[in-house]
This record gives sequence, C-alpha cells and structure tokens, in this order.
Amino acid sequence: MTNSKKPEIGKLYDRKEISEMFGGSYRRALPFKNGDVVSGCFDPTLNPNAPVEILVGLGRDRVRYSQRIVEQNTPIPIFLKRASKKYEFVGYYRATKYSDNRKEVKDKNKSNRNHDDIAAVLYFEKAEAV
Repeated sequence: MTNSKKPEIGKLYDRKEISEMFGGSYRRALPFKNGDVVSGCFDPTLNPNAPVEILVGLGRDRVRYSQRIVEQNTPIPIFLKRASKKYEFVGYYRATKYSDNRKEVKDKNKSNRNHDDIAAVLYFEKAEAV
C-alpha cells in the first residue's frame, strides 16, 4: 500500500481514495503500479457475478493486466461500485484463472453486454486479508 490507511469491509470509497491507499490509476478496473495489479474496482451491472467472476473487456491493457493478476498470485483488495463514484470494499481476493474460451465467455456473460465486447473471464477466490 502507498500509505498506512487500510480499507474497512462495507465502507464506501471513491476512486481517488482507493488510488491513494494502493496506488495505480483511479480510472482502470485493475489499477496497476510497477507492473503489478494493486486493486480491483468493478461495476456489478457489468459483472453480475463480481467479485468471483469478472468479464474482461476488450483492450490490450485490460487483457494484459487480467493475465498479470493471475501470474502475481497475490491477494488484492476488491471494491464494487454501489453508487455514482462510490465503491464498497468487499475484501481481499486472489485471481485464480483467466479464460478467453469463447464458449465460456458466452456462458458466463449474465450482463447486458455483447459477447463480442468481452475478451475473457477472470476468476477470483476469497483470500485472507494482507
């Protein structure tokens, strides 16, 4: 973390506060710092099974850092969007699998997103706090 403040389960934070706590951009779903993913910020309307299943959108960095978080094998704090500019801290999760299998993407897409706009599915499991 970039400072000593730790998030509290159930508390709402804005993206700037999350960035100040962990680093990385306040505009990315998977903010990264020094090549590692430092947190996850997801919208449940786009990811109905969040935080355990995340639909990865198209884009080089989205795919790259979705694959990187699996390689890291370290827990990251996960935040879910609850209101305009407000994200709830739901705990620490570890990425376990990245799948770009088209059938799996289609089967896992329970949102109103077009399957062709989704590159992969990223899976997480609950982890101990760090």
